[in-house]
Amino acid sequence: MDAQAQATRDRLGTATGLVLDQVPGPDGLVGTVLWEAGKFGVNQGLDVLVDGDVAASHAARLEAQAVRVARLQDAVVAQLVVANDPRHAAGLPSALRSPTGGLIDPVRIIDSPALDAEFAAWMVSTNVDASVQSTYDSVTDAAGEFHAGFGRVQAVFGRA
Repeated sequence: MDAQAQATRDRLGTATGLVLDQVPGPDGLVGTVLWEAGKFGVNQGLDVLVDGDVAASHAARLEAQAVRVARLQDAVVAQLVVANDPRHAAGLPSALRSPTGGLIDPVRIIDSPALDAEFAAWMVSTNVDASVQSTYDSVTDAAGEFHAGFGRVQAVFGRA
């Protein structure tokens, strides 16, 4: 959520809370209790509006982190493949090429949307000849092996 949206939510929450505090409640114990319970419920809803849905925000952050880890894994494996077999460096864009001719630091790649997009495009571009083990094939095969191994570990020790 950007700063303007947050400021709008803050003002709306404050104004609604002030208005609710100025409205007199009904007479009698039952009416007062119900009115206070209703105000409490409205205030809880306002907190979610103002602060955002914490659970959804947390889930979105976890999803983004999972994607980041998967992208980092691909970049690390690609870096190893390129370093150990120079044929895989063919067609490597200059923005992704280190001074030694290999792939630049994987963290730099995933931290930059432009480099990440260029990396993804380069990976796909290596997958043109089905008769040759491309960089893309090597990286996806390694990822598959990693996940299969992780699945075996989970089968033995259980899920975290």
